[in-house]
Amino acid sequence: MKTSVFSLVFIFYFVSFLHAQYEPLATTDKYWIYSFYDSPEGPLPFSGFLIRIAGDTTIASIAYKKIVRHELHGSHPCPPSHRPCFEFTNPYSMYAEQLIGFVREDISTKQVFYRPLITTYCGEAEALIYDFDKSVGEALNDCAIQVVGGMPNFGNVDSTSTDLFEGKMRNTLHTTGYMNSIGLLHEGPLRVLEGFGLERYGILKFDLSELSDFCEGSLEECEIFSSTVNRSSFNPIFQFRPNPFSSEIFVTAPSGLLIKKIALYMMNGKKILELREHNKIDTRTLSPGIYYAEALDNIGNYHVGKVIKID
Repeated sequence: MKTSVFSLVFIFYFVSFLHAQYEPLATTDKYWIYSFYDSPEGPLPFSGFLIRIAGDTTIASIAYKKIVRHELHGSHPCPPSHRPCFEFTNPYSMYAEQLIGFVREDISTKQVFYRPLITTYCGEAEALIYDFDKSVGEALNDCAIQVVGGMPNFGNVDSTSTDLFEGKMRNTLHTTGYMNSIGLLHEGPLRVLEGFGLERYGILKFDLSELSDFCEGSLEECEIFSSTVNRSSFNPIFQFRPNPFSSEIFVTAPSGLLIKKIALYMMNGKKILELREHNKIDTRTLSPGIYYAEALDNIGNYHVGKVIKID
C-alpha cells in the first residue's frame, strides 16, 4: 500500500515537473522542410526548401536570431506530361542560402516574435507568432488564428497536454483549424507545440507550401548536406544571375547540360512568362518583388531558384 501511494505521489510530481518545463523554439539545430506547390487548387509538388534558425544578431538594440531559407535539391521522376512531381533527394541537399527574417523569444512570457526581412507577416512588421502561455478557453494570439484559417470557431484552446513529439516531451495547446493551406481545405484538430510551432505548418506559414518534415539535431544527425560544403557530391544546378536583378536575368547551365525551357513565376505560383531555347529573360516590365525562376534541362530535370527584382 505504501509503495502504491509513493508511486502515485512520484507520478504526480513527475507530471507536474514536465508541465513546468518550457521548450524554447528559437534555438539553432532545428530544420523545417517544406514542399512548394504549383497552384492553390489541385496542387502538384514543384520544389522544396528548408528553414533553419541561424546565429545571433541585434536590431535596434534588440537581440534576435536569424531565420534562413535554403532551397533543396530534388528531381521530377515522372513523365513530362505529369510534371511537376518533385521529390527530395535522400539525404536532403541544401543550397542557395537566403536570409528571410529574424526571430526572438521571451522565455519568461513564453512568447515568440518574427520580424521578416522584406515584407510583413500577419500584417505586422514584427508579429507575435506564438504565445504558449495560454489556458483552456482562451483564444490563441491573433497571428496564429490567421494561420489556422481565421474562421469564427478556429483558434480557441480546447485543451492542453504534454505530448511526446519528435523525441521530446512538449507542452501542447490543442485547437481547431484548417489542417492544410492548399488544395481542398480540411477542418480538424491542430496542436501548437513548444519548441516546434504549429502542427502541419511548422515555425511559419509560407504561401503555396506545406510542411513535409522536421528534424532537431546536427546536420549529420538530420541527414542534411550543404552543396556549398561539398558540391561534387550533388547534381549541378543552373545559375540565375544577376540576383537581385533589374532589367534581365541570365540563365547559366553547367557543363554538359542544355537549356530547354525557362519560366518565371510569381510568389503565388502564377506563371508570368515562358521561353524555349533561350538563356535570357527580359524583366524590364516586371514590378519589384520576389519571383521564382525555373529552368528545364535537356535530360528532364527542373532547376528552381528564388530571384529578386529591384528598381
